Amino acid sequence: MRHFYIFSIILIAFVQLSIAQNAKIDSLRTVAADQKPDTNRVKTWNSLSAKFKTASLFDSAIMYSEKAVLLAHQLGFKTGEAEALSLKGQAIAFAGDFKKALGVHFESLKIRKVIGDSAGLAQGYNGIGGCYYDQGNLGEGMNYYLKAMRLYDGLKDEAKVAIILNNIGRIYEDMKQYDRSLECHFKALEKRKKIGDKYRIGASLTNIGNVYFYKEDYKTSLEYHLAALKIREEAQDKRGLAISNLNVGNILSVQKNYPQAIGHLEKALKIAEEIKAKDQIAGATNGLGETYLKLKNYPKAIKYSELSFKFAEGSGSKKDMKWALLNLSDVYNEAGDPAKALRYYKQATVLKDTI
Repeated sequence: MRHFYIFSIILIAFVQLSIAQNAKIDSLRTVAADQKPDTNRVKTWNSLSAKFKTASLFDSAIMYSEKAVLLAHQLGFKTGEAEALSLKGQAIAFAGDFKKALGVHFESLKIRKVIGDSAGLAQGYNGIGGCYYDQGNLGEGMNYYLKAMRLYDGLKDEAKVAIILNNIGRIYEDMKQYDRSLECHFKALEKRKKIGDKYRIGASLTNIGNVYFYKEDYKTSLEYHLAALKIREEAQDKRGLAISNLNVGNILSVQKNYPQAIGHLEKALKIAEEIKAKDQIAGATNGLGETYLKLKNYPKAIKYSELSFKFAEGSGSKKDMKWALLNLSDVYNEAGDPAKALRYYKQATVLKDTI
């Protein structure tokens, strides 16, 4: 049965916000208020957008990026406008609206091409690749990641190369090419350890854990996810905490440790709701629906699976919608309603054919 999924992490280039940096947000707000409406204010608003995004405060991140876009456009400040659009696309994607984010990334890309910004183009290709991936379009995702890789290789930017390796590893994972996926993730992990990038080390540990999950080595998978969870707790990385708790919960559910599984999935759901991350809400409710189905608690299984479909639909993720529909099919089948079970199964099949 097992129609829940494990969350991987697609990475965009940004630095994790620490507690000490929270004061920087207030400082930047003060600076922006005192600045003239010039290019410096655009840069300050972009900095604020980036910091709110890494703090998982996506509404604020989007608001400041939009202010920066408008002012930069009025000033003819192309570099600032492209960066603001890129930050806006990232924040929208992190909030789980991949379709909308894709359009914003293409707007940024258009400007990057005009001004000949190679590093910005690579960043844009990565963001676009992530949006296609999260919508289930693996071919286009891989296409844009490889474009980004070629540019970052030329720029000799090892940290960014590690990001692309991470993201390509996810695609191989979805293609069930697990050895190639692990090869990418271990290469990325090695580069991150050399750089000392603790935040992205957590991402690598998560993605390695996911591959072992799909290889059905649940013991090894859980070890990697618990290691990632520890790093996220130390960094107070809310988005990462939601993902790690979701993944640990789903593994525990497979291992039939249902009380602990539900505890971790509920933690994931609470954090995802706090940061308004539609894709993670869909993931957590999907895991809860699957777990309650195993416990034969059909009302709760239906409730959470329906919620999962609602938020997956809102994020534009066909893959997540498919899992929710398969869960609903299983619930109604076990609850003695074969007509509804068949209806949801057919809907899931139609979605599967479009992914």
